[in-house]
Amino acid sequence: MRLPQPAPPLIDPDWPDWSAPTEHDEDEARESTPPPHEAIEWHLTYLTEAYLPSHAERLADTLTRLGWTITRWEPAPDLVPSLREGPFGGASMRLKLLVPEGTPLGFSLGERLSCALPQGVSSIALKLWSVTPSLTMLVAACEWDEYWGDCLDRILRTDYRIGWLPGPGGTRTWSGAANRKQIEIRNRRREMHRRIASWLTEHVPGAFEDLGEQHPALDVITAAGFKPYIDEDDPFAMWSYRRILSFVERSRLGESANLPGLRLALPERNEPPTLTLAGQTVDVFDERHLGRFGGETNRWGLRNFMGERADALVVSWATISLLDAMRASLASLRDRAPEAGEPPTRFAKRLSNEVPTALRRGADAGALCGDIRRQPRRIGPIYVLHYLTFIVTDPLGRKTSLGESWAEVVNAEAARVSESELDQRNRLSTSVEVLGLGQNLRTQYWLLVLTIVLAVFAAATIALGVIQLAAPERTVTVQEPPGASVPSRSGR
Repeated sequence: MRLPQPAPPLIDPDWPDWSAPTEHDEDEARESTPPPHEAIEWHLTYLTEAYLPSHAERLADTLTRLGWTITRWEPAPDLVPSLREGPFGGASMRLKLLVPEGTPLGFSLGERLSCALPQGVSSIALKLWSVTPSLTMLVAACEWDEYWGDCLDRILRTDYRIGWLPGPGGTRTWSGAANRKQIEIRNRRREMHRRIASWLTEHVPGAFEDLGEQHPALDVITAAGFKPYIDEDDPFAMWSYRRILSFVERSRLGESANLPGLRLALPERNEPPTLTLAGQTVDVFDERHLGRFGGETNRWGLRNFMGERADALVVSWATISLLDAMRASLASLRDRAPEAGEPPTRFAKRLSNEVPTALRRGADAGALCGDIRRQPRRIGPIYVLHYLTFIVTDPLGRKTSLGESWAEVVNAEAARVSESELDQRNRLSTSVEVLGLGQNLRTQYWLLVLTIVLAVFAAATIALGVIQLAAPERTVTVQEPPGASVPSRSGR
């Protein structure tokens, strides 16, 4: 996967510095900095990759080569096929826990593996999910180390100077401390997501990498001094660090009795496909809940406690993102148009160059949408939605089940993808017919030219023969050399 080029420096070094900070700037810097007792901690990130029929065989071979499968699930090549045999999906399989190189494995019974991990990641718990018989998801639950887990808190406490930010078209925008912190936090989260996505793509590439789409993610963050998305902030605190973290105003929030203390924030329009689970530290790291999952009230215990609840959340979200990406990919071929003055045959030939990729993606889309259509109504479009217990509240105060609302979205997206896939097949068939017609016309043209050439050659040959037959016969007289005479009969 190609990562975008790094962003330019936020502060333009060639622009003259602003004068000394005013009282306004000092208030902004003070409000955007958390109090000493506050601690913003980023604990976990869940990232997913999807595998459709065209990726399934490579996934099984890759897991075998990397040694990520647990010993008791040997033989490894049969793991993925057996996981996909269920008629409705919903099965899951735990893989090895990956730890940094050089970490003592101890008595792990073959369930841990030491290998190179992305920078800042202290461990990765892997799990395979069968969403439908044709769709498998790999969930990577990444635990951040202490340094990178505190990166958001460090940004909020950094004394950024005011300056000019480069804008589109060479423009510059004046930026204060609060805006700079907000940009830095957003970029930091994206950068760390790209680290994991790049690592995942390098080892086990799948459908999101194939489609060139961002991998869906779920972040788990806590605050020590307040309850994110619940505690109201000072309405006059324009530069509050809570607002910078987007922990105050969100249009859709969800809560689940199975994940007490955590609130789910769904991404706003035009935001990256990232879910956020946030809560107050004392509520999230409650020994009554975490003590049953390893007896630890730390990030490792939190990940064990969340288990399939977090997996099902990010897998369901990734399924919606995948359907949307597949529809966009199919629509891009549908929206192709001939260039100015381009003949139909040349346009058809240009489209035919993409036929192998289009057919492969179309077959994947057809298989996935077929699975969704065949699901019994009592189960729903994908079984994994049954693991979701979140109740979402919209800006009007209406409460809906996240599982039910996402089931409607999956059905609607699958119908749109099916329609796009059918339209693509028709367009490809038409383009192939046009291309074949063009080739037939070119073949007929050259056959006509060859026939004319042969006819001209035959006519020329016949004409030459007629000319030779019509020419008069010539008598050839042989002259004897002088002095030569015929001997007389008597001289013989």
